[in-house]
Amino acid sequence: MAREEALAGDDAEAEPNGSLEAATPVVLGRSMVGRVDPPDDTDWYRIDTTGAALPSLNVRIEEAPILRVGLDLYDEAGTRIDETPLYEGRDARAAFTWHVPQGVYYLRVYRPLTSIVALADLSGSTDGVRGEITRGLHAFVSQTTPYERVSILGFCSHLVPVAEFSNSREELEEAAYGVYGGCNGTGSTAPCSRRPAPSSSGKA
Repeated sequence: MAREEALAGDDAEAEPNGSLEAATPVVLGRSMVGRVDPPDDTDWYRIDTTGAALPSLNVRIEEAPILRVGLDLYDEAGTRIDETPLYEGRDARAAFTWHVPQGVYYLRVYRPLTSIVALADLSGSTDGVRGEITRGLHAFVSQTTPYERVSILGFCSHLVPVAEFSNSREELEEAAYGVYGGCNGTGSTAPCSRRPAPSSSGKA
């Protein structure tokens, strides 16, 4: 199974195939070309191993330049058997063998959310530019998309969690304004305090 338009294959996925019921059939021994787009797209494939020589399922998946997808295996009833986060590595291809009885199985291919960590220097040395830091961080998170999850860390004498991973703009924007107080304005190890959003003048 190939996962990029630039890759060659025997067959092409049939859209829409975003559910188990609409899964694209895959013929044993043939390759399939598909595309995960837009980022929240999910593609399903149906594989029938009834009559195969061995009670197992062999799948090879590749994407250029590297694999950025997750691959889940389901049985005919729609119960997940296995999940593989291929996006955690840096390989362009992977191969799997599942020792399962002959029958009908489904493969779910999806693109995970992009994870971003924003780091803000909140030490005492930045007290004079805290307004600029706050506005810059707010501008950044206000442009995030639903396909991105962002975490905000403040740097004092150690890292201070300001916002856990989230793809909610409202939560991230509120957290961005929360860095205005810095490390209590001193560069100490105390947690970053929260203060109201700065005025449009940006003055601390």
